[in-house]
Amino acid sequence: MPNGSCAVNPMENGCDRLDSMTARKLYGITREMSDNGRRLLAVYAWVQRSRVHSRLWHLNAQ
Repeated sequence: MPNGSCAVNPMENGCDRLDSMTARKLYGITREMSDNGRRLLAVYAWVQRSRVHSRLWHLNAQ
């Protein structure tokens, strides 16, 4: 999930950066998941990222 600063200043890589501890936890979880579970997690992450980028696009268009 993006933090509040992501919406305020997306140029600081707040939207695209994932701290290393969270990344390691996710890697450990996905390594033990089935292929379908990994696909579902990837789709969920894609949807969340799309929502953030959509909100930023609407804010910039105003």
